[in-house]
Parts: sequence; structure tokens; C-alpha cells
Amino acid sequence: RNGAAQSLAAAPRSVCRNWAREIETQLTDLDGLLAPSTMTGSANVVLWQRGADGIPSAPQFSRPLDHPDVRRLLGSACVAIGYRLI
Repeated sequence: RNGAAQSLAAAPRSVCRNWAREIETQLTDLDGLLAPSTMTGSANVVLWQRGADGIPSAPQFSRPLDHPDVRRLLGSACVAIGYRLI
């Protein structure tokens, strides 16, 4: 939408940071960006400081890493991104 080439996602981090800084400066009604992950291609939500109030102060779900529910969630995530859970 802003005239950036698709190759921006693979540009050096410094270039991407500069773009993000300029977008933050120019579009003050935005709280952040939706950007593709360089690892998975899936969308990542990237918030600026002004978007911090959109993050809950406490998690809705909190369990130890060895809890069966966490293991199940990790297993699903691993399948989705092609990783192996060990």
C-alpha cells in the first residue's frame, strides 16, 4: 500500500527498521504493523510503544512448560511450522 517492494521483507534489518520508523512517524493513528515472518512467512504483529495498552497486563493462560496443555500447544505449533518437538 505504501509503495514498498515485496523484497522489503528480505531487506537488511536496518532498511526494515528505517521503513518502520518512518511509517510510525507518518501514520500516527497506527499502533503497529502486520509483517511477514522471515522464518515462516506467517504474519507477525509488531507494536510500537503507543500500542502497548492493547496488550493485557496479565496472561490469560499460564502453565509450566512441562504441563500437558503446554505440550499439546507446542506440538500443534511445531506441526504448523515444520519443527520437531523433543
